[in-house]
Amino acid sequence: MNKIVLALICACVLNAQTLDDLITKVLSQNPEIKALEAQVKAAQEDAKIVGKLDNPQLDVQVTNIDFTNPAKRNIEPMQQIMVSVSQNVPLTAKLNMREEAKKESAESLKHTVSQKKLDIEFAMRQSGYDLAKAKETKKIYDKYLHTLKFALELLRASNTVGNTAHNELIRGEMEISSFMRKITDLEGDERTQARKLQSFGVKSDEEIQIRFDMPKMDVRAITIEGSKEYASLNTMVTSLGKELKSERLSLTPDIGVTLGYASSDSAFRDYWFFGVSIPLLVYGKEESAIGKKGYELTAKIEEGENLKNTLSYELDSSKIKFESAQKNYTLTDKILKTQLSHLLESALASLKTTDSSKVYVISAIKDALSLEVELIAYKYDANIALAQIKKLSGEEL
Repeated sequence: MNKIVLALICACVLNAQTLDDLITKVLSQNPEIKALEAQVKAAQEDAKIVGKLDNPQLDVQVTNIDFTNPAKRNIEPMQQIMVSVSQNVPLTAKLNMREEAKKESAESLKHTVSQKKLDIEFAMRQSGYDLAKAKETKKIYDKYLHTLKFALELLRASNTVGNTAHNELIRGEMEISSFMRKITDLEGDERTQARKLQSFGVKSDEEIQIRFDMPKMDVRAITIEGSKEYASLNTMVTSLGKELKSERLSLTPDIGVTLGYASSDSAFRDYWFFGVSIPLLVYGKEESAIGKKGYELTAKIEEGENLKNTLSYELDSSKIKFESAQKNYTLTDKILKTQLSHLLESALASLKTTDSSKVYVISAIKDALSLEVELIAYKYDANIALAQIKKLSGEEL
């Protein structure tokens, strides 16, 4: 039982250190996302408000008051108390249309929240992959630094130390210095990216585990149909369309209905009264509001077309980068495994035999290093492209 509990604790600790878990924590605590989520709730409440009638108005009046004795009733002229209730009544379905428009606006904000989460996730993954790239590149430089030092030791131990070997020793020392400077730069990159990951709002003293391999998936079928940014804009177009309908319905004005009762000093003179008020659409305010909303709708539709074209291009570009990185990785990995590694082993093994191998060995080491660094770059490019595809398409990959 204790072993099971210990295993679960270890699993939790490991999960807490992964980049995915860090992203989840950041997205749950990010102030900008919380602010947008509050705006969504406010928009939902706004939809409830615009769908309701105006509050009725209670009106109480006293006429023909005798200010010397305002409570006195049996006087001439007659003193009256009038009580009435007024209600504004829309004759069209514009309240429902306004409510639907606000609901669509709230839905648009929801998509905006989703897109903001994707944007933050992409930024974090980019920083995480920068960190992983720096770590792996540093390991490669460390490995070939030791290989280069080993080759120089073989050169020094050679029985045929001539001008060629001497020149290669000098060149080798220069390359060692270059490798060490690069390692120092990469260590700085590691610290910078690790600090950048903490800048997203969740700090952790533990090392973050980042999955950094070559993705195998096929992205050709992914489209922008699930794009949260595109969905947000399209939903806003729908909202503006319903607002425009509401403005057109406003050409039929609301009417005000009043029902009241007047009490006088003589009971037989008490009476009920009823009134209707209708606003006169004289100055063209409503037509201007319709025109304004129509232009806003047109602008948003054109913006949607432009966004669609932009997203389609960026998605296709990311797909091409992803597939190119996959192909280049496969080709480079094959060269490393089948050809260059064999040439490097042969060059190291023949150091003591000919001057030509002495000249060749440092070049072979640098070529092998360059190809392994290329492999890391292709992995980085593929992972960044995949993160970008998720950000653009809104699909879980």
